[in-house]
Amino acid sequence: DFITSEVSKKDTVHIITLIEIKKSKEIKNINLINLDIKKNLYSLFKCLHFLKKFLIKNKIDTLVTFNFHPNLLGSLLKLLRIKTIIMTSIRTSFFGGYIRKKIIKFICHFSDKIIFNSKNVLNTYVDTLNVRSKNMIVIYNYTPISKISINKDHQNKNANSPFQWIAVGRIVPAKNYKNLIEAIKILKNNNYMFLLRIIGDGSNFGSIQNLINRHNLNSEIEMLGFKNNPSEYYKLSDGFVLSSSWEGFPNSLLEAVSYRLPVVSTMVGGVNEIIENGKNGIIVSPNSPNELASGMLKIMNSSRKKLNGYINISENILLHQHGFSNTIKLWVNEL
Repeated sequence: DFITSEVSKKDTVHIITLIEIKKSKEIKNINLINLDIKKNLYSLFKCLHFLKKFLIKNKIDTLVTFNFHPNLLGSLLKLLRIKTIIMTSIRTSFFGGYIRKKIIKFICHFSDKIIFNSKNVLNTYVDTLNVRSKNMIVIYNYTPISKISINKDHQNKNANSPFQWIAVGRIVPAKNYKNLIEAIKILKNNNYMFLLRIIGDGSNFGSIQNLINRHNLNSEIEMLGFKNNPSEYYKLSDGFVLSSSWEGFPNSLLEAVSYRLPVVSTMVGGVNEIIENGKNGIIVSPNSPNELASGMLKIMNSSRKKLNGYINISENILLHQHGFSNTIKLWVNEL
């Protein structure tokens, strides 16, 4: 919303989605078009035909695409000699198998500009696909700075209260919640007081709940499912933990930092572009419950002064890399 809101102050913006969504709010000069496309070749070519006519009829200057299928459509439009500038946004360092990698390489060959959301994603792209271009640029995700506030009542809570952790993300293999559950089991066996809230839904929800039941961790872990606005849970929390096996650039980690939470994370994606191990958080190896438990323990045993030091450094990084003025300036310059 923040990009379209800013650009629409001077130009008309058309948002075209492949699945049906609702506009979050009415904004002048923004036109929302839902195509509700099915995943088959007929729908792909039908969508391609619509987009070609739409771009020509409305004399669209720039088309920005996000995610695999829209990116593919954008490159196919360029192949059809559309004069519109095609900007492709790549937001994950997981490129899939041989065929998908070839398609992504094709996509970027026909893109006028390629936007990455972290240096890690850009570098992984270059190393994996052996493609370099002067038209590649990193623009970090914007995170609303207005969320940053100190909950003094929460910071001054009873020292005997359990440490409250939060993990946010889809319950899918990439997020590796099994790793986190095993780490929680280690902490429980060492008699530490804590509570972990997991927010999210996905294909592995049932199996993770079963694992929690099997380890008798229902008193230590709450599976809350998907929450449209997890703000209240971030505010209740003392720390954030990310246990993923792979990531592009974890937005949930940015959100956690914006709520002034100390972070423990596996070394995946662009995590080290926000967190420097030991200076403003703890970074551990992926797929290691022992390391993850050890990192969580370091945070739980840290003084409030040390945690505030972590938070202040993270806040400065957030303001510099992910603040509104810097992010919108980069996007507007490219558009």
